[in-house]
Amino acid sequence: MKKTAAGRPFAIDLALPLLQRLSVAQRRLKKRSVSDLIREALSEFDAEAYEPSHPPHLQISVRLPASQRKALKRAGRVRKVSTGELVRAAVEGYLLRHPLSPPPAPVKSKPSPRPSARIRRRKIK
Repeated sequence: MKKTAAGRPFAIDLALPLLQRLSVAQRRLKKRSVSDLIREALSEFDAEAYEPSHPPHLQISVRLPASQRKALKRAGRVRKVSTGELVRAAVEGYLLRHPLSPPPAPVKSKPSPRPSARIRRRKIK
């Protein structure tokens, strides 16, 4: 691949296992950098045909008290995750702990009939 002007940095969030695979691929494919590998991948990628494998996201605004916002940002820095990821985890956990509908009632089995009702007794003459 010929050397081209790379332009300005473009920040992307990659899962660590994917970044590790990219590093291995960089060495095996003899690319100068992971950035070179990503540029080549993008040049071969058909974005028009791409179908996301996850549900679409929608950005919303939430009003948080200053103390909660500060705690969220601090937790994100400490855990090295985005505040959005922490909010999604909190909401998912909340919805698991607070089901939207009551759990289904246990199925009541009919009591087994009494043996005398199941077996007709014959009178012996």
